[in-house]
Amino acid sequence: MLSIIIPCYNCEKSIVKCYESVLKSIKHSSIENYEIIFINDGSSDKTGDILLEISMSNTSVVIINQLNNGVSSARNKGLKVAKGDWISFIDSDDTVNKNFFDVMMADNQEADIIVCGVMSKIHPKLNGGEQILDKETYINEILYNLNVFGYVWNKIYRKEIIQNNDIKFLDNVMFMEDKYFNLQCALYVKSVKFIQENLYNYFEPTTSAYGNSEKKATGLFVWDKLIADPMYTDYKDEFKKEKMNYLIWLLGQLYAEKANGREFFLDELKRNKNYINVVLSKLTMKYIQFKLLLISPSLVGWIVRKRQVIRN
Repeated sequence: MLSIIIPCYNCEKSIVKCYESVLKSIKHSSIENYEIIFINDGSSDKTGDILLEISMSNTSVVIINQLNNGVSSARNKGLKVAKGDWISFIDSDDTVNKNFFDVMMADNQEADIIVCGVMSKIHPKLNGGEQILDKETYINEILYNLNVFGYVWNKIYRKEIIQNNDIKFLDNVMFMEDKYFNLQCALYVKSVKFIQENLYNYFEPTTSAYGNSEKKATGLFVWDKLIADPMYTDYKDEFKKEKMNYLIWLLGQLYAEKANGREFFLDELKRNKNYINVVLSKLTMKYIQFKLLLISPSLVGWIVRKRQVIRN
C-alpha cells in the first residue's frame, strides 16, 4: 500500500491541480491500494472546503485538520496515521508527471528509497536510466546533486526505514527540515534507486527565492545539529563547509529584507572568514558574495533585492 502525504496551507489556488495530477498518475500505474492524506495546517482560505469536496469524491482520501504548526508538524502528523508500506510526500503547489508512480513503484523490492529527477527551470534535464546508490554515495548526492538533493517530494520511502528508526521532521525548524529528514534516513538504507527521469514538477514558490528570511535562519540549526551528531563523524567537514555556503546565502536574504538578527549572523561569518577562504572555490558567485559581505553587507542586500525584481 502507498500513503501519499500532502501538507496544505492556504493552497486554494493550487491544490486541485496537485490532487488531479496525483490521481491521474495513480490510475496510470498498477497501484491498487493507496491513500492520499491531506494535512490542513490551519488554512484561513478555502483550502478546507476544497479538501472536503475532494474527500466526498474519493474514499481513499483522508483529511486531518490541525492548527497552523508548519510543514514539519503536518508531515509528522501524516506519518503517524499513514497505513502504507511506502510513503510519498507531495507539496500542495506542485504536480507529478503521469508516469511518476508507475515508474517509481516498479520493481522496488530491493530499494529502501526511490528517487527521481525534478522538472523545473533550475534542474538539469536527465536522459533516462537507473542508478543504484549505496549509503555513502546517496549522502553525497543529497548534498550536491540538484536532482536528488534534500527534497522529500521527489522520493518514495520504505516506511519501515522511517518507523523502525523513529525518524521525524524537526518541528522547530522551518527551512532545511527536509534535508535533515533525508540525511537521517540515509544512515539506515542499504540501497537507493535513482531513476534518472524528471518526473516531479516543481513550481518554485516566491518564499524559496526571497522572503521569510527569519524562518530560513532556522536552517542553520540543522547544520549545527548534523555537525554535532556523532553518527555523521565522517561527514563533519562536508557539513561544516555546507553550513558556510548556507550562511553566505542566508545573509544575502537577511540584508535584502533588513531582517532582525542579520548582524549576529554577519559576526559568525567574520569569525569563520579564514576557514571560508580556504574551503570555498574562488571562481564562484558564492565566494564573490562572501567577499562583498565582509566589505558592504548592505550592498549585497541591494543586489539581492534587485535580482528579485528582475525575476518577477
